[in-house]
Amino acid sequence: MALPTRIEKTLAALSGKSGFFITIAAGAISVLGHAPFYIWPAFIIAMALFMVRLNAIAERAEPNPEKSRKKTMARAAFWAGWAFGFGYFLASLYWIASAFITRGGGYVLLTPLGVTALPAGLAFFWAVAAMAYVKLIDSRLFSKRRILHGLIFALIFFAAEWLRGNILSGFPWNLPGYIWQAGGAMSQSAFLFGVYGLSFFTLLLAATLATALSSKPKNNKDTFLKFSPLIISAFIMIGLFGYGSSRLSNAVVEFVEGTNIRVVGAKIDQQEKYGADTYSQTIDTYLELSTRPSDAPLTHVVWPEGAIAGLPLEDVRLMSALNNIFTGGPTLLMGVTRRAPNPQNPDEYQYFNSLAALRPAPNYEMETLALYNKSKLVPFGEYFPFNQWVEGFEVPALTAATSSFDRGNRGLTVLPNLPLASVQICYESIFTGFTPRDTSADPDNPPRNPKWILNVSNDSWFGASTGPHQHFNQTRYRAIEEGLPLVRATSSGFSGFVDPYGRIIKSSDGRVSAVLDSPLPKALTRR
Repeated sequence: MALPTRIEKTLAALSGKSGFFITIAAGAISVLGHAPFYIWPAFIIAMALFMVRLNAIAERAEPNPEKSRKKTMARAAFWAGWAFGFGYFLASLYWIASAFITRGGGYVLLTPLGVTALPAGLAFFWAVAAMAYVKLIDSRLFSKRRILHGLIFALIFFAAEWLRGNILSGFPWNLPGYIWQAGGAMSQSAFLFGVYGLSFFTLLLAATLATALSSKPKNNKDTFLKFSPLIISAFIMIGLFGYGSSRLSNAVVEFVEGTNIRVVGAKIDQQEKYGADTYSQTIDTYLELSTRPSDAPLTHVVWPEGAIAGLPLEDVRLMSALNNIFTGGPTLLMGVTRRAPNPQNPDEYQYFNSLAALRPAPNYEMETLALYNKSKLVPFGEYFPFNQWVEGFEVPALTAATSSFDRGNRGLTVLPNLPLASVQICYESIFTGFTPRDTSADPDNPPRNPKWILNVSNDSWFGASTGPHQHFNQTRYRAIEEGLPLVRATSSGFSGFVDPYGRIIKSSDGRVSAVLDSPLPKALTRR
């Protein structure tokens, strides 16, 4: 058995309630690596100490009278993984409380449960990963191969994070790779292998640091085995940084001729949108922002998700006001809640969270030129899983105006006088690979690939928290991965224009209402 270091001895001594809560605190501290702080050593060091803790459990677990050593070890690792994960996800997602409080009524009483339930559930991914890790390094195959333990840890937790982001509905919030700010040199490797690939190398750096912190070397060979994984991992990260620096140094951004898009970012609290007495004020705010002078004629104006409460397309007075303002002017791209007759039952309606492209029409109406209906809905926020079990209670979803939204079809959207777009409404923008790609090699039918990403979101639900910062950083990674520019409009969040390298061209942070005008950046040419 290797000689333990002082750090390993200290972490091995953690037990009982004190050790459990210290582990939760360590998980919470690691979130300082993410937006808006980007203190990436906090994540790397905390994750490394977590692995050292698991190593100590694997090497020093003692059987109790009722359980074998392996069962004792597996149980200790499971709860250590759950505690660290719970702290991590609680600190990442505490802003959920704002949504419950804003919704009001009985939801306020559910706030403690709502804030803790999701982190507790997500923590099970890390709990199972921790248990699998200690079982593997305790096995006959790997117990003596300590040089491989860092790689095993990185692979297992990478798999856990991939599963977290993809199984069931998936929720890839604050993946490890997001500790590197979008648009910086380290983030550029996402163009090669996505944020999941960057997450793997980030975990590997933390894991090899843990290997260097574990066990005292007894001779020169042990010293080599102790530090060589960290040296290799550090060189990989230096290589990624060098690739990103080179890529950015050669970056040239061009713009689509004949476009001048206005993004409207209004500072309106979510509670104000629900008030009948503030409905008109909300409309007036958006109309005033949309009609502010611009340096060049506007071709398009973008309003965020849920800009106007209720069913705005059915509000005759609103449509008339829009007709007056936009006649002879830009096309309005507006996030709306809308309804349509159910094809299966015309007496019923389907409800959609949509983006509508509108232009003035005769009789003071607005013509809908294009629609995109959100396809990836937020569980409990926009629909209830197993809805047939709860629909009889007529409980509205957390962020929806109705009991449940219906799903649209994922795909590309043809917007008037603009290149082919991938529209992503709020939550959809955190998913790697959501942007559709035509991979066919048919020479007679050129591929239909998007040329830009349009993201509309209602970040009012986050309140004054770290949520909007993290959401914006994650959305900018979609631009890097796809080599596509991003246009983003939010309520009380980050709005603006982002180039295909994830760098901000123009932005507002949602603390005040603002408009941002820019031509549409061009997409990169894919390999």
